[in-house]
Amino acid sequence: MTSSASNASIVSMKTLTIRRVPDELHREIRVTAAGKGLSMEEEARQRLAGKGQAVARTVPKATFDAALASLHAMFKGLEHRDFVEEFLAEKRERARRELAK
Repeated sequence: MTSSASNASIVSMKTLTIRRVPDELHREIRVTAAGKGLSMEEEARQRLAGKGQAVARTVPKATFDAALASLHAMFKGLEHRDFVEEFLAEKRERARRELAK
């Protein structure tokens, strides 16, 4: 491609400015772009080319459900414990033992 042909293709490209992008969407595009090694502009361009659908990786529902079940099993029995109160009770008991010496 000649230099003038290259310049002609650049000149013919349109520019789009989008104002008032919600902070969360801006952050999502920035983080996703960085994770893919892309600029925010390229990430936005890919999303627009996908007709509004994010070009981000998704996790199949079965995989997500399995991971969630695994986490629930791992933390089973901990959901109703008062860790702060347990910590303070342990500290009080240690202090009592130290004073009793």
